[in-house]
Amino acid sequence: MKLSNRLVLITGAGSGIGREMALQLVRNGSRVIGADIRAEALTETRALLDAGIAENFIPHAFDVTDRDAVKALPELLIAKYGELDCLINCAGMIQPFVRFAELDEAAMERVFNVNWFGTLYMTRAFLPHLLARDEAQLVNFGSMSSIAPLPGQAIYGASKAAVKLLTESLYAENMNNNLHVTLILPGAVSTDISKNSGLQPMGSSTGDKRPTDVASAEDAARTIIEGIESNAYRVLVDKMMLDIDALYRQDPQTATETIASKFSGLLDG
Repeated sequence: MKLSNRLVLITGAGSGIGREMALQLVRNGSRVIGADIRAEALTETRALLDAGIAENFIPHAFDVTDRDAVKALPELLIAKYGELDCLINCAGMIQPFVRFAELDEAAMERVFNVNWFGTLYMTRAFLPHLLARDEAQLVNFGSMSSIAPLPGQAIYGASKAAVKLLTESLYAENMNNNLHVTLILPGAVSTDISKNSGLQPMGSSTGDKRPTDVASAEDAARTIIEGIESNAYRVLVDKMMLDIDALYRQDPQTATETIASKFSGLLDG
C-alpha cells in the first residue's frame, strides 16, 4: 500500500526511527500524525521539515500506556484529521543492562507498559477503524531481541517477543481481507533509545562494546517504508538483523551463545 496522500499515525515520532519515518513520509506526500510522550520532541521533529510541508506533520503528545487516553484517541483524531490509513507502533524503550535477578520490578513494569501494553492498547483501539477502510496497514516493531536474546535485556526481549507473536497472529487473522500487517525487526540502529529510556548510552559503563555494523536511523526508516509499501510480512531492517535471523533459524543455541559472547561487555561484572 503506497503511503503517499495517506494519513499515517506514528508513535515514537519524537526521535530515532520514528522521527526519520515521519520526515521521509511527509517529504513523500503523506500526512503524518506524530505521537510521542514528549511534546518538545515532536516540535523538534516538525522543525526539521521545510516550511511548505511542515503542516503535514501533525504533533500529538500523549502516553501510549494510558489505556483510557488511547481508547479515546481514534474518535478524537478521526474527527479532526479524517480516517486513518496506517498505524505504525514504533514507541519503545529498553531496560537497564543488568541480569534478570538484578532488575527491579518497577523497571520491568515500565518496559512492558511501553513496549507491550502501549502497542496492545493502540492496536485494539485503532483496529476496528483500520478494518473499516478499503485498504489499511498495521505496523508493529519487534526487535533483534524478539528473535534471539541480548545479554542484560531479558524483559525488553520478552516484551518485544510478545509484540512479535501478536503481530504475526494478526497477520494470520487478516491475511485475506483489506488489512496489511507488517512486523518490523531492527537489529543495530543508531538511535537515542538508551537516553530516552533514562539509561547511559550502550557501552558507556563497560568500555566501548557497541557493535560496529550499526545502521543509521535514516537508512533504517527508508528500508522500513519500502517494506511497508510492499505489504511485507516482516522487514529485517539491517545487516545484523539479517545475520542473526539466518543463524537463529539454522541453530538457535549457537545463535544464543554467539550473541551472548559478542555482547558480553554490556553487562558489568
